[in-house]
Amino acid sequence: MDTGYLASTSETLLIRYELYNLLDRVTISFSASLINLKSLKCCHLGNYIQQRFAFLVGLIIFMSMYLFTYPWKSVSNPVPAYNSTLDLGCNSNVYDWCETSYAPAAPLLLIVIAVVMGIGIPLSSVALDAIYSKTLGPINQSVMQGAMIVAEDVILILGPIYSSGVYTHFGLETLWTWNGIIVAFGSLLWIGHLRKLADYS
Repeated sequence: MDTGYLASTSETLLIRYELYNLLDRVTISFSASLINLKSLKCCHLGNYIQQRFAFLVGLIIFMSMYLFTYPWKSVSNPVPAYNSTLDLGCNSNVYDWCETSYAPAAPLLLIVIAVVMGIGIPLSSVALDAIYSKTLGPINQSVMQGAMIVAEDVILILGPIYSSGVYTHFGLETLWTWNGIIVAFGSLLWIGHLRKLADYS
């Protein structure tokens, strides 16, 4: 936030607090709609959408983040120049892309992130876990479920290292383009295997 929006540390913390507050509400509401409890009389989305399609919807929501929050010039602002007094902004001595880069509108970015993290990620996580479990079949799944958790943890460790490296060297546009391509490729692979997943959905 301090590089792209001239937000101080305290302002960034306040923005994150508000975002996580919104995110918690969206996630809890959406997760409750997936749970099939007799005490809940609404939604039961798990009864109406197959897991293979739920995961695809989650992927599409995730991919839309890169489309809607890409720093298009028409809806974005130039990255603010570095202000040495405030120690905020994009320092062109550190980042080569400062003078040519744009930052997406902050409200749009925060709203889309809340939707992606509050709906897209929980939806795809639940769907993928269900499909993985059904694919393994009626066996002791503890080792394989553990392997899945380890793989997720490795991604959570390596993802930020990759993202910060690409952002530092090339800027947000390149990072968003590569991430969008990777998610689009994964979505196309999933679509190509939808029929094979019918038995596990």
